[in-house]
Amino acid sequence: MTIATNQKDPETFWERNQHGSIVNKLHLNAFYDVLNRIYTDVLVQTAADYNEFRACATMIDRSKLENVILVADRGYENYNIFAHAIEKQ
Repeated sequence: MTIATNQKDPETFWERNQHGSIVNKLHLNAFYDVLNRIYTDVLVQTAADYNEFRACATMIDRSKLENVILVADRGYENYNIFAHAIEKQ
């Protein structure tokens, strides 16, 4: 998520985009229940600290859901996530 530009904020400062603009960003990770159409968990990370694996593992740990299908895009998929989800059971 692009937020207000602030060159003095090293936590959200992002490299220049393709147009040469300076931007600040936050990274949103979310669990969404498609059947009930609600977000069940979100984790916002700064640009300097974002890590999709760690975010997904944290949300798996916090989840109280059972019998779910986890669908994720690139960056989240790896055997460590599978193992983490299996250990949660």
